[in-house]
Amino acid sequence: MTSGFFGGSGGSPGGGFGGFGRRGRPSVDLSAVQRAMDGAAQALIDLDTRQNYVDEAIRSLKDLRAPAAADLASGWTPVAQRSFEASAQYMDAVAQYPLTDAFGEPNAGLNVETARRAFTTAHRAMTDAANAVDSFYQRHRDQVESAKRTLALLPQRIGEAKQAATAATTRAAELGEKQPALLDYTSVSGAIDQLSGAMAVLNAAGAPSEQAAAAEQVTSAAAALDAAVQAAPELAGRVRSTLPSLRTRLDSLATRMHRLPEAQSTMWREFSQANSVDLNDHGRLADAELAAARSSFADAERLAGSGDAEGADRAIAATREHAGRADDLLEAVTDRLAALRAVKADRQSAIGPTRFAIRDAQRLVVARGLESEWASVLDAQAARVDRAVQAWDRPHPNYWAGLQELTSVREFVADIVDRIRTAAREG
Repeated sequence: MTSGFFGGSGGSPGGGFGGFGRRGRPSVDLSAVQRAMDGAAQALIDLDTRQNYVDEAIRSLKDLRAPAAADLASGWTPVAQRSFEASAQYMDAVAQYPLTDAFGEPNAGLNVETARRAFTTAHRAMTDAANAVDSFYQRHRDQVESAKRTLALLPQRIGEAKQAATAATTRAAELGEKQPALLDYTSVSGAIDQLSGAMAVLNAAGAPSEQAAAAEQVTSAAAALDAAVQAAPELAGRVRSTLPSLRTRLDSLATRMHRLPEAQSTMWREFSQANSVDLNDHGRLADAELAAARSSFADAERLAGSGDAEGADRAIAATREHAGRADDLLEAVTDRLAALRAVKADRQSAIGPTRFAIRDAQRLVVARGLESEWASVLDAQAARVDRAVQAWDRPHPNYWAGLQELTSVREFVADIVDRIRTAAREG
């Protein structure tokens, strides 16, 4: 007879679990108990294997400080407790129903049926607990496996991050040997400092979550240094090729700026002051932006001439920013004049799209049977259009205020249509 998972020895020569033992005492047939005990022992091994697998994954999630770790651990606690209690039930049965006595002989005093039932009950409890573990695992399989993979791959990720850092640092050093001045570029020196700091954090990291985050930062910093090293030699050529086209843009902008006072004067002459009061300072502001653009451009030329390509590149960016703002200020005036002339010449072209949007929304409301909810709201928008148009018939009309009101109505109606269609999709 073979031994059980815990305790329990087999038979011996001249004795066993039947007949008489070596000491001449009558023995009992314990084979049914032995089978029940062996089955329960195998169930314990199976349960322990499954439970440990999920336990490790939960610890991985905690170590990685995953957002779902707390909720997952909370859900796992009762499942783990059930497994512990089922295992304890088996251990209690082993202790309570030993198959051998103190002399290693078959336990003649054992109640065979009671012992068999105890091991069978423990077996069933462990099987049920294993099923509960399986159910938990299936519900959270993706999170469990992801955590285990992440933790298992962490040493590799750290190694790859360090290799990337070494390679990027080597390429920066090679650049410095060929063109030492390029290492003084703030883009390069800053990237070197960032990588150095990230490596220090990685080397000091303790918890797996800290190591994973630090490895990611090192990888990102190494890529940034590579990009800076690659871009540095090309920067001077890019600056040289940019300056002529930027000068042309500034000259063109200055020419157009000469037309701004005329456009403002025309607008004041043809339309009431209310139509353009918000644009009164645009000429002054545009002049200031153009002056700032020219100043930045002069800095760019000077820095490029002295070999400071990076400084010149920053000055070019500032030039473009100022020129863009000056352009926007200029276009605001010329576009306003064009819009006012258009509505004065043909009101219906301005009013038509808004009235059409309202009618289209009204048809949608009727088709969906939503008149009680939206009909009065859309009627109110039509009234807004009427009031805006009527205001244009007064002396010195504010066409611009009317155009803004029409735009507001279209946006409001579009929002209503969107809400109706969204409700239909979700309903």
